[in-house]
Amino acid sequence: MAGPTTDLRFEPLTAEIHAVLEKYGYRLPPGGDHIRELVMARVDLAREIPDFHGPHATPSQPGHLVLAWYRPERRALRIRVVSWTCECRPTTYELCAAVGQAFVRRTDRDKGTVHETVWTLTATARHTFEQILRGEARCALTFNITPIFERSRGMVELWLYRMSRLGS
Repeated sequence: MAGPTTDLRFEPLTAEIHAVLEKYGYRLPPGGDHIRELVMARVDLAREIPDFHGPHATPSQPGHLVLAWYRPERRALRIRVVSWTCECRPTTYELCAAVGQAFVRRTDRDKGTVHETVWTLTATARHTFEQILRGEARCALTFNITPIFERSRGMVELWLYRMSRLGS
């Protein structure tokens, strides 16, 4: 790979940063390409980081818990992604938190769908996310409707839990 002084792939980024700084009135010291040096220092640092994959969800285990997935709702202005699975697979899972509650979001890039579990206590959602990672819980039913009452979601979850235990 080219050294930091000859790598031309990052010239557009350098030019864009320079344009933004000029637009907002920042004055750079004369006699040197400080922006380019900064960009290339960050690139060199990134090259030292080993290739990283996040955790993968293991295949479902016999007797796994059956999860119900629902169409996403806009229940909070900001949702924080706390943990996630690796992006190298078509289906990814994210543990999300907002307004004192948490849920697991499932994104299937092949189908172009996004679903989420019921919003619940953070500890419960974290436990569900860990079960997905271990293969102890998987999707079986997807509801493309949003239940009117949160209680109806809880009833469906309870029914699915009981049904999954009958089969084991």
